[in-house]
Amino acid sequence: MMMIFNHKKRTLGKYGALLICVFLFSKEAVGNPVSIVDADKRVWSYLMKADSCIRTYDLEQAKCYIDSASIYENQVENIDMLGFLYSKYGDYYSFILNEEEAHKNYFKAIEYYEKTERTNLLVIIYNNLAFAYFQKKDTETLKKIIDKVLPLALAQNDSEDILYTYRIIAFYYDILFEKEKNMAFLDSAIFYNKTAISMYELDSQSSSPHPKNLKPDEIAYNYINLASNLYKKGAIHTDTVDFFIAKAEESANPNDTAMLVNIKQLKGLIAYKNDEIGTAKQLYNDLLIWMDKWAKGAPLSMYVEVFQKLSEIAEKQKAYSEALEYERKRNEYLTQIHDAQKYEIIRELETKHEVRQKEQEVTRLTELTAYQKKINRLYLFILILLLIALFVAAGWLRVKKKAKETQIALMYSEKNEALLQVKLKEEQLSKEKLEKYEALLDSHFKNLKIKEMDDELKEFESERQKLNVLIDEYSRKLNEYEKRKSHGVVFKAKDTNNSTILFDLFELINRRIKDTARRKELIDNLTAIYDVFFLRLTEHTEGEALSVLEIKRCVAIIIGMEVSEISECFSVEPRSIHQARHRLKNKLGLDRESDLDMFLKKLSFNE
Repeated sequence: MMMIFNHKKRTLGKYGALLICVFLFSKEAVGNPVSIVDADKRVWSYLMKADSCIRTYDLEQAKCYIDSASIYENQVENIDMLGFLYSKYGDYYSFILNEEEAHKNYFKAIEYYEKTERTNLLVIIYNNLAFAYFQKKDTETLKKIIDKVLPLALAQNDSEDILYTYRIIAFYYDILFEKEKNMAFLDSAIFYNKTAISMYELDSQSSSPHPKNLKPDEIAYNYINLASNLYKKGAIHTDTVDFFIAKAEESANPNDTAMLVNIKQLKGLIAYKNDEIGTAKQLYNDLLIWMDKWAKGAPLSMYVEVFQKLSEIAEKQKAYSEALEYERKRNEYLTQIHDAQKYEIIRELETKHEVRQKEQEVTRLTELTAYQKKINRLYLFILILLLIALFVAAGWLRVKKKAKETQIALMYSEKNEALLQVKLKEEQLSKEKLEKYEALLDSHFKNLKIKEMDDELKEFESERQKLNVLIDEYSRKLNEYEKRKSHGVVFKAKDTNNSTILFDLFELINRRIKDTARRKELIDNLTAIYDVFFLRLTEHTEGEALSVLEIKRCVAIIIGMEVSEISECFSVEPRSIHQARHRLKNKLGLDRESDLDMFLKKLSFNE
């Protein structure tokens, strides 16, 4: 079973703050010009935005930001920043499954990071490089990556890096087991997966947070990988495998298609092993649907395994034509995996990188040897000079000095000529870049203008919606007014809000007060209330304004409704009405001895 995991989530992560501190310190320490510092800051800003877009799978926008950052590449002097630029290019091409370009840019980033000995950033890149070799089952290259990344992770003593390194090692031994069927390799894979899980679970049980930014959905890959290893072990009961599958499902991100594909594939294997042919076939067909819908594309080797299992299931069901079709599709994917030209390009890039490293080491040793020889020759020359100084005439020394000066003058002349040539080429390159920048700026300003027009259109649409809301509100109030007129009731209050409150109370009285004479008396009192009452009530309110319900209860009091009538109309207990009267006193600034009824009736006088 070929396991896959969403390793490309490791783009910037915890080292982002470290990178920005390094490049700011280096700029201030050497005192670079302001223009160079501005270029570094601009590149940093673009790359941070690109990193954020990559994490949200907005690849087109990420590419735009990375290309914008690359414009200032020649103005950036911070080597870590250049390494970060090429690592983002590598992440982008890795997400769009362009392995050649991804490896090319990753190796370029490695060169820059190795120059500054920023080994803590190399672990992430080597982790991403390993993914291509999982599909190819290239244990030789994986062993080289492990030999490089394991010492780095252990030296940094970082829990997250160690866990990711153990995952690579576990997959390495898993592939060795598939090739050689040696149980020792499978046991090693199980050991490294269990070690990573133990580190995570031990830390999760302590009071400290999980290991440095490692989320549960990341450790879920160790659970599913361990479940796969135990399934291959054979002697392990399927309940144990199901337990770790459940742990993986519990920890996994529900939007992580890679994890869901792994879980469904392993469940299909278990169903096939338990001779549940129908269930296994359904799971594998569902798995193909998931893989086809996967935005990043499922690994080709997984298609090979799925079609192989479907072929075996079809043979068991005696559907030989269907089995032949599955076998044909399996062979098509095998051909793609072993595309020699594509894979050789990747291997060639790696070989070039290693050769370049060796050439640099040879050059450094050669320069060191030449330097030692020059030092030794210098000492010898000084000694000879001291010995022959007594026998050499002053004239000979003057001739020697003159010849030396002539030679130096000639060297300076050649050097100045070379500098002039370099300066001329730089001016030509600068002119070409300026023309390119002008074209980019023209395109950028056009995009800004289009965006401004879109913003204005959105603003007009928002205003139109607000006007529609106001029109709807006025229509509602007009309908209420027409409704009141249809009941033959005309209130003294002319304000729409006030008349609405009175009309609501009118409807409550009309429905709930059964005594006709009493109902007519209350309605007559209700129609005699003027707008001035509501205005005075608002002026006498202290602190929080009265709610509409509280205003209705004030109106009920001044028209002479009893507590029992108010509680009947508002469908509450009489005790609630007493409590409401107490709250009204507090809001109107009255003390306990004041008469609320008299106070409200005074406010209702139309004076």
